[in-house]
Amino acid sequence: MEKMSSPIKDINEVVNEFENLKKRLDLLDEGFRAAGSDYLHHIEISKVNKHEIFELKDNVMYRYFSAQFHLQTLIQHHQVILNRFAKILETDPSKILNEVYPVNPNFDFAEKEISSVLDSTYFHLGAIFDYLRIVINFICGPLASSSQKIKCTQLTRSCHDKHNHFGQLEIAKIVEQVDRELVDKLFEYRSYLIHKSGDQQRMSFKINFKKNGANLKLDFFATPKITKQFPELKEEAKNNALTVNYVAFWTLHKSIDMIAKLLLALKYEMEKRSTFPDHIGDDDLIFLHVDRKTNIELPASTPMWERFNKEIWSKSC
Repeated sequence: MEKMSSPIKDINEVVNEFENLKKRLDLLDEGFRAAGSDYLHHIEISKVNKHEIFELKDNVMYRYFSAQFHLQTLIQHHQVILNRFAKILETDPSKILNEVYPVNPNFDFAEKEISSVLDSTYFHLGAIFDYLRIVINFICGPLASSSQKIKCTQLTRSCHDKHNHFGQLEIAKIVEQVDRELVDKLFEYRSYLIHKSGDQQRMSFKINFKKNGANLKLDFFATPKITKQFPELKEEAKNNALTVNYVAFWTLHKSIDMIAKLLLALKYEMEKRSTFPDHIGDDDLIFLHVDRKTNIELPASTPMWERFNKEIWSKSC
């Protein structure tokens, strides 16, 4: 159990924050649908590849949904633990109030519950960027419509190599930025959890005794292992005690920022290598967007990209 002296930084309006996160997730889905539409418009419209590009999109969105679901579970289980401690305090307060050496099993169990859910959240977030490497290779690889799988480390090395195909693309700069700001740190933390040790988050509780009963406040705080992993969190943790909820929300929002940057970079790469309309066959069906002001025919994804780029950056955490 942890004793906190620094100001606590937490998510105060959880419901509103979830709504914001859901809105951004819906925008991500629209961004991926726009990218899939652009792939058909600019690169390849055959049925096989049409199926695969949207299957890759579904894989990424499933992982983000899973991460968000685990965040929801994290919030809900916090309340479950709070209710459990309140009941113990009512029926047998010694189990909470008495000191136990080396650690109170009730506190230890609660910390492990929260830590295990948080671990799963990070595992799913890491998997998102594993899948995104496959998407980038599929769209931007040296072989058009390549379905050959590429490892994350291979793509990262390729983007750093100016003599490599990927290193010569504009998206290489974005991949390097995303890796530097989030993915490298995320993978390092995931690797630490898998190969070295667990990272048990710490709990703090405060009891205010009143005439009509006791008021119990329960917080779970992120460990230095997490906060030091990400520079922005490290800076915030200098003067604040960051809760697990705050860190989890921050990481999901940061992941959306990085995914959005990659999607816009993919949009640029597809436009640059576009073969439209040469790859459109006589029997192929292609939809276009007609600009009302200019009457110019544009890719069907145009209004989706406009909405995506305007709204995806709005966040409150």
